Amino acid sequence: MGLGKIMDFTLVFIVTITLVLNFSPYSQSFVNVTDILSSPNVPLHTFLSLLQTENVIEILQTQANAQTGLTLFAPNDTAFAIDNVPWGNLSLDQLQSLLLSHALPEYFGDRSSGISTLRQLSPVTTMAGGQYTLSFTSVLDTFCVNVSGSSRAQVLNAVNVSTYPTQVYQIDKVLMPEVIFGLSGGAIAGISIVVVMGALLVSVCIKWAFYKKNKVPGESSSQRDVELSRQTGRDGELQLPNQPQGASNGDKNANIGGGVSTGATTMEGGISLGSSKIGAPVSIGNTIIVLPKT
Repeated sequence: MGLGKIMDFTLVFIVTITLVLNFSPYSQSFVNVTDILSSPNVPLHTFLSLLQTENVIEILQTQANAQTGLTLFAPNDTAFAIDNVPWGNLSLDQLQSLLLSHALPEYFGDRSSGISTLRQLSPVTTMAGGQYTLSFTSVLDTFCVNVSGSSRAQVLNAVNVSTYPTQVYQIDKVLMPEVIFGLSGGAIAGISIVVVMGALLVSVCIKWAFYKKNKVPGESSSQRDVELSRQTGRDGELQLPNQPQGASNGDKNANIGGGVSTGATTMEGGISLGSSKIGAPVSIGNTIIVLPKT
């Protein structure tokens, strides 16, 4: 092969590689995170302002141009308008950790495939460190991100001006890590419900055990009713409806109409004492006694 042909081949090779690198969707060029967050029609200005104020933007800028890239979950301006973050009570370290907990030191592009991959990898460590992790869930086409099991936000969309190897997603809430803020109200409510349900279950079990312990084996409700009727008869305290006040069981010709109630015992129909006739069945608990007419 002559020298001229070697030079021609080398030139073609260089041109080909240059074109591939320039037009490849994964060709890496300098990424300016500030430009992305301040782009028109991107409502992320409050988040950008905090990143700049707390000197976090430089950290993200360096990671955005690193080989592994950057994935950033940026709360929109509406999220900051409704959040309850006590910004004035946080130290500088806490503020920086809070902001960095919204960032992953790796590129996960494309909302659907990127979040699906993160869902499989969950929990994923953020740039704030090992205590600050993100977990991802999805229902149909709705994706959510959860920080350290405490605070959850919905992933709204991917910012179109993001440039490889950096991807910015817009979320609807400020993530509040448990390491800084403790358990969220929702988590506390869930724990409270579990505790209450557990206490109720224990109470029911104790009452059931007490009932079983005091129940006489083999005794039916009908037998208890008959025994109660006998005791009531012995005590002479049978209360008879329509009986004149002060009348007793021994009164002659005392007509009794309607039913007679003795505890759980019911005598149905008309009953007469003394020379009166008994012309109806008598029901005691679940037992019916048919008495002949006299």
